[in-house]
Amino acid sequence: MKKMKKVLCIVLAALFLFTMAACTEEQPTAPAGGSGTSAATAATASAGGPVAPKNGDTFKIGYSNEVLVYNSWITLEATLSQLCADEGWEYIKTDANGDPNKQIADLEDLNAQSCDLIFINTTDPEMMTPTINKIVDSGTPVVSLDNVLSDEAKLLTTITANNRQNGILVGNWAADKVKGDIKAVIVSGEKASNICVLRREGCLEGITERRLQTDGNVNIEIVAQMYTDWFADQSISQMEDILARNVEFNLVISEADVMALPIYDLLKQRGMENDVIIASTADAQKEALELIQTCETYATGLNSFIQQAELARDTAKAYFAGETEFPDITYTESACITTDNVANYYDPNATF
Repeated sequence: MKKMKKVLCIVLAALFLFTMAACTEEQPTAPAGGSGTSAATAATASAGGPVAPKNGDTFKIGYSNEVLVYNSWITLEATLSQLCADEGWEYIKTDANGDPNKQIADLEDLNAQSCDLIFINTTDPEMMTPTINKIVDSGTPVVSLDNVLSDEAKLLTTITANNRQNGILVGNWAADKVKGDIKAVIVSGEKASNICVLRREGCLEGITERRLQTDGNVNIEIVAQMYTDWFADQSISQMEDILARNVEFNLVISEADVMALPIYDLLKQRGMENDVIIASTADAQKEALELIQTCETYATGLNSFIQQAELARDTAKAYFAGETEFPDITYTESACITTDNVANYYDPNATF
């Protein structure tokens, strides 16, 4: 009886979190140029008709980066740079090296250089919002990439993966793969990060809903929680500690491949690769897709930085052409990539 009460409490608590997440997360909207425009977004759009470049014959694009050390963000920036070059646009990037005060200064500098549109990638939305709004009020639209910022930010749109939906899809897969009761280790990026919350809660929601449909009950226990700041070495050291303490687990829920892949290698060294299911909610990086081609215990959520860059280019083109309505959030494709569909997504020439 005590065990049943414990399980019931865990499930009820999880369902409460899912309900709160569903109430706060943005819902999918139409692609750039579609409906779903908020009052703040409409105020930043062009007044109608083509927008003339501020600097003569071509448009100038600014891109403010929080930091360019992760392969994912390096790929996003490099792809956007090339796409802008293909359009004949001038392109300026900045790298704040993780310093929010420098990123504020970078934004102000890009605006002072009369950029026609500015992209921003930051995980510190509250601190950036006043500067973003000042720039927008001066007549320069701002688009957020990869990270969802404050509702108070007057963004043209936000271009990102549907992290919650990817988590749900990967959670569905994990619920089918794990046999019996689930004992999970959660491997997170940063504490309190919006992306992290959406990915792990989506995965837990996907597991819960699938098990309720198939078994009529859910027995899941979170046996350990790790915060790694997105670094592989942190993932390895903390997982080694969990193994040293003989913690029993059969599922790893990771918020990115960058943490999940080294954990898989560590488990393989211990002969545990077939005993533990690894559910990575992002990013479908090249090494993960190569592994999945022959591995049935690893799946990943699609978070295409190529698609983000392409949508960024398309959004800028639509704005310059006079488009006045943009969705609050423009999502890239969602998918759970497994051995069954990996051939549809693997690109041997990909850099990430």
